[in-house]
Amino acid sequence: MEREAAAAAAETLAAVTGGAVRWPTIPGHDEDRTRLTVELLAAGELIDTSQARPTPAYDRFTAADPADQLLDIIDIWLTMPACPLAPGPARLLQWNAEEEFLLGGLRSLMLRTLVDAVPADRSVDPEGLAERLLWQAPDVAEEAADGLPGYVAGIWREAHRLGLLAHGSPTELCRRRLAGGAAAAREPAQAMLPRPPGSVPPPPGPGRVLVRPVGCCLCSDDDTLLTEILDNRSLEPLGLVRLAPTVLASAEAPAATLTALRAAGYAPASLHVVGGGSAPDGEMTRLGRSADQ
Repeated sequence: MEREAAAAAAETLAAVTGGAVRWPTIPGHDEDRTRLTVELLAAGELIDTSQARPTPAYDRFTAADPADQLLDIIDIWLTMPACPLAPGPARLLQWNAEEEFLLGGLRSLMLRTLVDAVPADRSVDPEGLAERLLWQAPDVAEEAADGLPGYVAGIWREAHRLGLLAHGSPTELCRRRLAGGAAAAREPAQAMLPRPPGSVPPPPGPGRVLVRPVGCCLCSDDDTLLTEILDNRSLEPLGLVRLAPTVLASAEAPAATLTALRAAGYAPASLHVVGGGSAPDGEMTRLGRSADQ
């Protein structure tokens, strides 16, 4: 069971990581895979659908460990305002607030119901699940009205594609995620998607080469500090991406980057490249911590 779940999760993750650079013509093994990929990319803001290009969030996503990528995708799915694998006509990127609220509660409710009711060595089918949800949590289930069976069928199929269910049984990934959040689920996610020892990113191919404008670079010998800055939510407007262990790139000009870093409590200093011109693209910021950090 776990092997099948790992294969499904790996396939979905590969579709998502490759989909943003191929948008809007995302190749897929089947229509279901393509529909799920498109909705996940858009819901996670990994693509700018209006300009048909990846976002800074996509750069951070692809730089993460595969296990963390899978956990991010699961978090996106749990609150995704669409159910692309529900039966019926496809409605790509047609979201509304009512459906977003409904699906967020229904996905968690359905997975928790399965975890509570199905032992680790048992499997079930979705028949009768809608009725059970209606009895167990009428406030949530009644919001779906006549659409509840379709939502249940779609969530069931999507959860299998993400490795949360396999052969009708909650996986260890699913049980850990519901019991303790993403941190608790990291171990089974790593077991599903191990990174081979000494592995390196694959060479770029057609659709995999991106040209990104850079306002300035942030340099520091303290790679832990750079990771802290990269993960700092208040600095997200800078569109930071890691170029190397000791270098981050900012989408903003040096002045704006310096101002944002200082406001966040860091002590950067401007460093101009000598002999290479003084264009904004060539400016770097040497980083340190402020005295109160």
